[in-house]
Amino acid sequence: QKNYHAWQHRQWVLHTFNLWQDELNFVDDLIQTDIRNNSAWNQRFYVISHSSKYDREVTEREVNYAMDKIKKVNKNESSWNYLRGVLNHCEDEEKKCELKKSVRDWC
Repeated sequence: QKNYHAWQHRQWVLHTFNLWQDELNFVDDLIQTDIRNNSAWNQRFYVISHSSKYDREVTEREVNYAMDKIKKVNKNESSWNYLRGVLNHCEDEEKKCELKKSVRDWC
């Protein structure tokens, strides 16, 4: 799971052949198996960045996803980094501020 060349090749295949449809489910399975799998968290971020946008709906869904995982293992650097990345990439400034406040209050 820590073969960076394999992950890069997988990303090339997804992008080249437009195979995004089931990738989030695949990555979710990896994260459920090993919540600290940084490569899986990175892949999740990559998939969303390239297959959709960080609009209000996607950002809120992903913030909730990350917070749910953080509740299970709160000292997991991968999920915290993912949460920060999702918040920073939110395209809606109003939603970004709202979610950041929500996360701060939750912490």
